[in-house]
Amino acid sequence: MKIYKYARVRPHQYVELYSTDPQVVETILGELKTIIGTYGFMRKTEDFSGRVFDCCLHHLHGKDYEVGMWIVQQLCERGWEPFAASDTEDNYEYIHLRLEVEA
Repeated sequence: MKIYKYARVRPHQYVELYSTDPQVVETILGELKTIIGTYGFMRKTEDFSGRVFDCCLHHLHGKDYEVGMWIVQQLCERGWEPFAASDTEDNYEYIHLRLEVEA
């Protein structure tokens, strides 16, 4: 049986990463911190058990798009597959990715 983990990345104006797999958010944030140091502002959303499943990064010194696309690249290198892109009413672009896992 196929099941999927899901992720969504917003790569511009401010960077947002959401995933149904909290571990991927924690891992990407940890790696990003070693590359760019601290961010100007970060908002994290936790589930009921305290695991982070969503984060937004602001004030990336004009490198928002580069950081957002780095996140997409990292997910793709780990087997995540981009399957859609979408725009919202306020013109925010999202890249949607999934990872097939064994049930």
